[in-house]
Amino acid sequence: QWINNNTEPDSGVVIYEEARGFYLKRPYLWGNELHSLFIPYTTFATGEEMAHWFLTPTPEKPVRYEYALINLKFAPQATSSNGPDVLKEAIKNGTVTTLFYNWYDPEKVVGERWRKLIGEAMRSGNAIVVNDASTRGVIVLKFLETSKAVK
Repeated sequence: QWINNNTEPDSGVVIYEEARGFYLKRPYLWGNELHSLFIPYTTFATGEEMAHWFLTPTPEKPVRYEYALINLKFAPQATSSNGPDVLKEAIKNGTVTTLFYNWYDPEKVVGERWRKLIGEAMRSGNAIVVNDASTRGVIVLKFLETSKAVK
């Protein structure tokens, strides 16, 4: 709801750990690598390059994907033995953002490459958590350009 009510109608959204993009009244891409071969994750050396790709329209990709939505309830960490309890506790305590930074730390994360790239983009300032939009285990990020992005 926050994205539909608070972003420009042409702002694109990349959705991760979530497949219900049909609720968005915005252009969207499925971001998980297994759902999207369109996003060239293997060509990105850094999270900055990934953010720059999302923000740069091309003839093949005429939309600026300015936001990402990540549903931690479906993250692999949430399906581990104590993952559901850890997430539930973070939601209860208002520490989901801290948990997100921990789960997507580029030095710790495993699995699909995009998770490391998201962590790197946050670390470099190319992705920031939108606190007003992040609730109940769902994180919304805004992608930003920096002068370091090269591609």
